[in-house]
Amino acid sequence: MPEYVDIDGPLTTNLISNAPENAVVNRVNDRLLIGGAAANDAAYPNVEKDWFTRHEVCNGRANGIIVSSQSAVLTSESPGARVALVAAAQTATVSSDTGYVQSLSFSAVQNRTSSLIPITAGYAEGWRMDDEAGSVICLELDPINLGDYREISPFAQDAKQSVALQLAAGGEVGEADASAAINIRANGTKFGKGIVFGNDSIRGSDGVSGQGEAIAFATHHAMGWRNAAGEQTGVIMGQTANVDNRTGVGFIDLGCVILGPTNNVLVVFRPVPDVANYLDVRAGQAGHAVEIGVTGADDDVSLRLRPQGEGTV
Repeated sequence: MPEYVDIDGPLTTNLISNAPENAVVNRVNDRLLIGGAAANDAAYPNVEKDWFTRHEVCNGRANGIIVSSQSAVLTSESPGARVALVAAAQTATVSSDTGYVQSLSFSAVQNRTSSLIPITAGYAEGWRMDDEAGSVICLELDPINLGDYREISPFAQDAKQSVALQLAAGGEVGEADASAAINIRANGTKFGKGIVFGNDSIRGSDGVSGQGEAIAFATHHAMGWRNAAGEQTGVIMGQTANVDNRTGVGFIDLGCVILGPTNNVLVVFRPVPDVANYLDVRAGQAGHAVEIGVTGADDDVSLRLRPQGEGTV
C-alpha cells in the first residue's frame, strides 16, 4: 500500500501518522493486506506467506486464496484478535423510512461471455482439522428479536418479521427466473444430510412432543423427485383450498396414518414384523372395476375383514 493516498480535495496525508481528523479517504489504489495477512508479500506465486496461506498450501491447495485477493484481513498473533472483520449498520441515522440499510453488501459480475468460468458472490470455508478439534460452521445467521414473535406464511410476509436467511430472485433488475434458491452439491466430499432441523429448533415442538411446522409450502407447491434424465418421477403436493377439507399423513406408534381436518385418524396402516403379504389396491380405467385385493409371498393369501366389538360386515 502506498504511503500517501488521495482524499476529497487536494489534500494528501500519511495514513499511519498524519491523517487529519474527520478526513474522508476515498481511494486506496493498491492491494490492502491487514493484520496477519500483512505477512504475505502479495506476489503470485508468493514467497513470503501468511499463516492462512501456509495452512492452505500444507493441506493441498496449490496457492492460497490471498494471492488472488484485492484485500485480505486475517487475525494477528494477538490473543484478543478473534474476529477478522466486523461490519455493522444502523437505521437510527437514516433520513427516511424508504429504501433499506445493509451492513454488508457484495456482488460478483459474470461478464466474460467467451467462457463458462463460474463466479461466486460469497464463499465461506470452515476447516475441521482432526477428530480432536471442535465443530465447524461455515456460516451462522442469528436474527436477534427483542420484540414479539411475528407469524409469517407463504402468503403473508410481516413488515416486522425476523428471518435468518431470505433468498430473493432478481435483485429488482433481473429479467429471467433464477435456476434455484438453494443448490446442494458435492465438491470433493458429500453431506451426510441435506437439511437437519435441531430437535428444539422449531416453535411448537421440542422434537419429542407438540407439533411444529418445519417447512411451509404455498398451496400447489410440490416436492418432486427426478430421474437422471431430469424427468419428474414422483411428487407430493397439497391442493386443498378449504381448511375444512385438510388432510395429512403422519407416522405414529399405531403406524402410518391418514389424518383428517383436526388431525383425527381416517385410515391407519399398522406395521407388521417380517411382513410377507400385503393389501393391493388398483384403480380402474373407464369401464373397469376398482380392485381391492391381496398379494405377497404365499401362494394362497386370504383377505379378512375384521369388525370391532359386535360390529358386523
